[in-house]
Amino acid sequence: MELVYVMDPHCGWCYGFGKVILELFEKYENNPSIKIDVKSGGLFHPEITVPEGFADEKRPIIKRIEKTSGVTFSEKYFNEILGNGSVLNSEPPTRAMLCVKKTNPKLLVPFAEKLLEKEFTDGKNNSLEETIFEAVKEFEIDSVQFTELFNSSEMKQKVILEFEETRSMVSKYSALFVKHNGQLTQLAGGYAPLERLVKKIEAIL
Repeated sequence: MELVYVMDPHCGWCYGFGKVILELFEKYENNPSIKIDVKSGGLFHPEITVPEGFADEKRPIIKRIEKTSGVTFSEKYFNEILGNGSVLNSEPPTRAMLCVKKTNPKLLVPFAEKLLEKEFTDGKNNSLEETIFEAVKEFEIDSVQFTELFNSSEMKQKVILEFEETRSMVSKYSALFVKHNGQLTQLAGGYAPLERLVKKIEAIL
């Protein structure tokens, strides 16, 4: 069985669902019959420059995410990330995730969650290489190897292919799928509590 989590590093619902996905990963990481993959969707690709009033527009959505999932978005996120003139680009953090997937696949889920925390908790734009490499330093990742791979044409091309694949799977984030016996079935969209997901997964097992 393979669990496929489709998210985006700039997605608020993904931040809300992220800790559940991390708990799911920790529960099943030593189970040889279950593999967990993370795919990024390209929410902001091409990149956008945040317009005036964007933060106020997003506040009602954020409040709904907080109420549903129990997470808290920092004011730094509204001021720094959604501030007028900020640039949001899903390509760099997605490329970083693909590099981790290739070199340290067991760190993929925790690394994706760390990027979400950097943005939504710390107010650091994960479109920026500075934020990405700050996250890399928090894991046992070879920074020289990562840097070389991150700047390679191979990874830049893989990002485009990843966006094409995920856009054929979903129209919005986040979403969790199970791939079993060659069939892809959606288990959750937006948010779902851990207990409900575990029941569904155990029933399939």
